Amino acid sequence: MRLSLGSAVVLGLSDEKIDVLPTTCYILVGDRCPNNCSFCTQAKDSTADADMLSRVTWPEFDDKLVYHKLIDAYTSGRIWRACIQATGNSFEQCLEIIENINIPICISINADEKQISQLIEAGAETVTLALDAATEKVFSRIKTGNFNDILTILKNSAKKYPGKIGTHLIVGLGEIKQEMIETIKWMYEHGINVGLFAFTPVKGTKMQDQKQPDIKTYRKIQAEHFKIRFKTDKIQPEAFETTGCPGCNRPYYNERPGGIIYNYPRKLTNEEYKECLEHIH
Repeated sequence: MRLSLGSAVVLGLSDEKIDVLPTTCYILVGDRCPNNCSFCTQAKDSTADADMLSRVTWPEFDDKLVYHKLIDAYTSGRIWRACIQATGNSFEQCLEIIENINIPICISINADEKQISQLIEAGAETVTLALDAATEKVFSRIKTGNFNDILTILKNSAKKYPGKIGTHLIVGLGEIKQEMIETIKWMYEHGINVGLFAFTPVKGTKMQDQKQPDIKTYRKIQAEHFKIRFKTDKIQPEAFETTGCPGCNRPYYNERPGGIIYNYPRKLTNEEYKECLEHIH
C-alpha cells in the first residue's frame, strides 16, 4: 500500500524533513480511477505520476509493516486515526485493512449504499463519498457519474448511519460562492460532514492550467462553512484550519510550502487569524 510522505515520516518509515506532521495516517489504495475526475492525478486519463495524489507524494510500503507501524503510532498518540484514500477497484482491500488494524479508520471511496453499509459494519468509523462539485453543471463538466445519485446515496447513508457519513467539496472548480454555500447547507441539513478543499492544479491532469481560487473567496466560504457547521455567528480561528474527520490536518494537500495556506494544518497564530478576518470583511 502507499502512504503519504508525511505519514511515512510519522510512522518512522522515512527520514524526510517535514515542517508540519500529519495527525492522521493517510493510506492510498487502488489503481487508476475510472471516475476520471479532471482535477485528479489518479484519473484514468491523467498523465501525472502514479505515486501522486493532489500535490502529495505517496511512496509504497509492505502492508504488514504498515499495519505494525500504524498500530504503534496510534498507541503512542502520534496519530489519531487512519484515513484510506481509495481509488479504482479497491473495495475489498479496504475491508482487508479494516480487519487488520483495530484503530479508528475513515475511508474516502466511490461506493454505493450497500458498500458503505459493509464498510461501516466491518468497523469503519466514517465513510466519505466525494461529491467535489457544488453544482450539477460543474459536476457534469469535470466528473463522470451522476450528481443526484451521489446526493441520494449520501442522504440515505447519513440517515442510516448518523454522524458517520461525509463528503468532500472543492472550491474553485467553476461554481460561484453562493452555490458552494448552499451545497454546504444542504449537506449539514442532512447530517453529512463536509471536508472543504481548495482546487489545486497538478501537472498531468486535465485542469493543470486552471488557477487556484482567490484566497478572499475561499476564506469567506470557510467562514460560512464554520457558521453552518457549528450554528454560530462568531468566527473562531478553527474556521480556517483543515476540515474533515476529527484529527485530520492534511498538511500541504492544497498548498506549496512558502505559498498561500488555504487550510491551516495547525493552530493559527494571532497574526494569521487577523489576516483571515481581514479577508472575509
